[in-house]
Amino acid sequence: MPGPLVDLTLPDGIKKEITRHPPSQKYLPPQVGDEVEVHCVGTLKLGGRQFFSTRDGGQPCTYKVGDGGVLEGWDIGVQTMRKGEHAKFTVAPHFAHGDDGSGEEGSPQHVPPGSVVILEIELIRCPMREDLFEDGGVVKLELKNGPDGRQPRAGDECQISYKVTIEGSGVVMASQHAVYKVGSEQMGQIAKVLDKALGTMKRGDETLLTCQPSYTFGNDGRHGGKVATVFLALEQIYEVHDTSVGLKDRAVLRKRIRESDTHDRVHDSARVVVQVKSVTANGGEKLLSEPRELSFMAGNGDVCDALEGSVLQMKQGEEAVLRCESSEAVAGGSLGLPEGLQTPVMIHIAVVRLEKVSEKWDLDSNGRIVRGRDRKEVATTLFKRGRIRLASHLYELTADLFAKLEFFRSEDAKEATELRRVANLNRAMCMLKLGSMSTVKELCSLVLREDTANAKALFRRAKAHVCLKEYDEAIPDLQRLLEVEPTSKEGRTLLQEAKQLRKQRDQQQSGAFARMCAGLGQLPERVGRTDDDPVVMPNLEEEYAKIAAKHGISHHYKGPQKRPETTDADGNERIEGEADDTDRNERVESEAVRVEEVEEVERVGVTAAQ
Repeated sequence: MPGPLVDLTLPDGIKKEITRHPPSQKYLPPQVGDEVEVHCVGTLKLGGRQFFSTRDGGQPCTYKVGDGGVLEGWDIGVQTMRKGEHAKFTVAPHFAHGDDGSGEEGSPQHVPPGSVVILEIELIRCPMREDLFEDGGVVKLELKNGPDGRQPRAGDECQISYKVTIEGSGVVMASQHAVYKVGSEQMGQIAKVLDKALGTMKRGDETLLTCQPSYTFGNDGRHGGKVATVFLALEQIYEVHDTSVGLKDRAVLRKRIRESDTHDRVHDSARVVVQVKSVTANGGEKLLSEPRELSFMAGNGDVCDALEGSVLQMKQGEEAVLRCESSEAVAGGSLGLPEGLQTPVMIHIAVVRLEKVSEKWDLDSNGRIVRGRDRKEVATTLFKRGRIRLASHLYELTADLFAKLEFFRSEDAKEATELRRVANLNRAMCMLKLGSMSTVKELCSLVLREDTANAKALFRRAKAHVCLKEYDEAIPDLQRLLEVEPTSKEGRTLLQEAKQLRKQRDQQQSGAFARMCAGLGQLPERVGRTDDDPVVMPNLEEEYAKIAAKHGISHHYKGPQKRPETTDADGNERIEGEADDTDRNERVESEAVRVEEVEEVERVGVTAAQ
């Protein structure tokens, strides 16, 4: 096992210049005992002659750090590099070939005695070691890399295997194929380490964590104060998705329990074979005696809504468990489950085979038109059969085919616009039945942007407004509808209903306001209040007289002083800063009075002190 991390700085005699920075700074430099793979080119500083190169032969050099297999300066320099880094080291003789030199004189490999050499090194491969908390407390060493994929997030359930070994005590904790929820803290202090490490791993990764006591068992107890190593393997990530078809209301949740390494996924209209491994209801009642295989075209309504929504985006070989909170979502279709089952219903499925179909961005203008026509017809058939959720889903996919009309040729643009309009209107009708009124408003508004006189859009948006008690918004839509279609009985009836409901609302609000105002008049009268008493200004002349009498000094307060006049006694305008003789005499008398008062206060103070 590698030793503890050391802050290794270059000694005098070795100078480093980075010529290409590593792609990532999160991984630590190699340690003594690590196996590394490098390219190195050696030249003499004096003259620049090359005497060594791994690049000429095309094979990098592989060795263990610290075993003496390379120059000392080379070995020390590599311990300051990160994977992918290129650096140039200027190495003094005592860290290179010393006073004896190397090679036969005259040969390309000859290094004269006492030569300063330049080593250009690229670190190609080394153990991937990461300081997870950036304090040296937990160092992660990658042992195995799995296939590409996402990393677990807080709340995800994972399948892991782990083994905790304490220095001097052996294995103290271990488990294989355990289910662990990231962020749950279900394993105490060590959970913080697992959560941090799992957040940097992908499915199939294996790591070794070297943990200081502060991150495991602390400094007390049987294992206190000891370094722990944790072997951790991430086997599966149980992703959970809301696969409720038509309306995302968590009626069906899909938890992936086995991931696939393939890339092709199930898309709408693809032929797929699914194995239903088990079905249970109400926490344990088994509804399937043995596994069954179902072959169907996704989106055509051959199976129940739970399967229709959940197989989409799954890969061949992937397995999932469906949790269904709606008995309607599992009823009908080729699986044949009865209506009214006690929920939750759990269905374990696996995708056995699938046929790849062209995705939206693979279709040209005509291809989208053809698919749009077909999926619209299927959706209409499903709507008539009462499969409202699945019909809504297909209408949404149809409208999405024509989201950007600039993609279509001029001769196809008109039909594309019409297909999008019909799909949005029909989906709005589905959403009215499903109770998603905000979605109804959005869809109808999209249609009305292009066709302000569309009667169906006006009526359906108005109906959504009425359901949301937005009568002031519903009435203008209905009035506009009657301008477009004066004979619309439904529009006229809904308008009368909206006006009546608005009137009732206004009456209720008016009554509530009246009761509130009446309640204000019945509040008890407050007594003993002093905050409303008039404020009386004190008689300053009397106050000054009391103070003067108390301290035995004369009183010369003359009341508030008037603002200086801007003209003199003769009516001439006075310049700012200029004073007449009267002002000067008054100031002299005031100064004399102040002096007398000060002298009097001092005299009184001296007498009191005696």
